[in-house]
Amino acid sequence: MYSANMKVDSAELWYAGTGATPNNHVDLWSIALHEAGHMTAWVHHLDEFEYDPECATHDEFRPTMCKEYLLGTVRGRTLESHDVDTFDNAY
Repeated sequence: MYSANMKVDSAELWYAGTGATPNNHVDLWSIALHEAGHMTAWVHHLDEFEYDPECATHDEFRPTMCKEYLLGTVRGRTLESHDVDTFDNAY
């Protein structure tokens, strides 16, 4: 990769703190890590399946590269074991 750009929608309620994300806010760190995954050619976790049980969880161990994002969460701030597996499979 030579260069990449990431822009955020100013109409969203972004949370850039390190604590719990307030309800109805989007966690900037989670979205930035997810989008950085796309920049490095990662695909959505188990993208070929209509239903992904790992992405249906509501805890901090939910894969970073899940297609959906739920407001008021901090689930994508760290790479979990399944994210490492996704990276290993891509490279």
